[in-house]
Amino acid sequence: MAAAAAGIALTACSSPTQAGAAAVVGNERISMSKVSEETEAFKAALKKLKLPENALGVPISHAVLERLLNVSALQQVMARHNTQVSETEIDAALRSSGEYQSPEINLLVNYVVPTDARDYGRAMAGQAKLMSQLGEQGLTQELGSIKPVISPRFGAFQSQLLAGAAAVVGNERISMSKVDQEAEAFKAALTKLKLPENALGVPISHAMLQRLVYVSTLQQVMARHNTQVSETEIDAALRSSGQYQSPEINLLANAVVPTDARDYGRAMAGQAKLLNQLGEQGLTQEFSSIKPVISPRFRAFNPQPGQENPPIFSDNGRFGKGTEQQQPQQQQG
Repeated sequence: MAAAAAGIALTACSSPTQAGAAAVVGNERISMSKVSEETEAFKAALKKLKLPENALGVPISHAVLERLLNVSALQQVMARHNTQVSETEIDAALRSSGEYQSPEINLLVNYVVPTDARDYGRAMAGQAKLMSQLGEQGLTQELGSIKPVISPRFGAFQSQLLAGAAAVVGNERISMSKVDQEAEAFKAALTKLKLPENALGVPISHAMLQRLVYVSTLQQVMARHNTQVSETEIDAALRSSGQYQSPEINLLANAVVPTDARDYGRAMAGQAKLLNQLGEQGLTQEFSSIKPVISPRFRAFNPQPGQENPPIFSDNGRFGKGTEQQQPQQQQG
């Protein structure tokens, strides 16, 4: 779900008053019957499009419950701030571009039944307004104050860390809204250079998330070792030679939007200093100690590329002829 970083802490239901509930979210009770009905409707939607029931990579009931939890939490924050959305705004939210060309598929990827998506659309439109009003940090705090209680029948519920987030990397939560914003900016950068959206050979949202996870991990290792880099060093890192003659293409090949590359450049400059300080083995150990937790919707995600864990940028020719026969600059720790 393209929801803001929600910081929701989940625990198992223990009160007798929760009998028959799948979850209690703030002031709302989500019944098991509601989850069951939504699960059956979701299966029917998959069948209609000839998609397998395991298309999500997680149990459908868990995916449905995650969406219900996030929609409920967003609606309650909207009520707190008297955030109103119109039917036109809901329609626009449901039509908004996503990873796939089909609006139906974009909804299914976010655990939404396309024929019953108004509540989801209302939550997405409300989220956009709340983001403008509160900022991402403010909205995260508001959502974090709503602590769902989950029935133990859902076992190790995936959203324990990931409700509303694309990933949790050490002490940082990467929101789906952040991934979506980066993906749209990246598409615009590709369009500007007349490159196809499949230039990376993987879904753009996956590429954006891999880069965000990588940069976040490096920044946290830099903080551990008090590694500082100057603006001049960032500039040098962004100008550094790569496979391609164009610095813009070198950035795009590493899933970086050229007009918003400072964080990436800072991470690259910091990585060079950390390598000198710790050596490759030491940096690898530090890097590996931060274990990203990825939302199940990115089930084929590869957070830490390496020789035994191939990078996402596998087809160098998609960006044109390189200046030399080598791999693009890799995001490795």
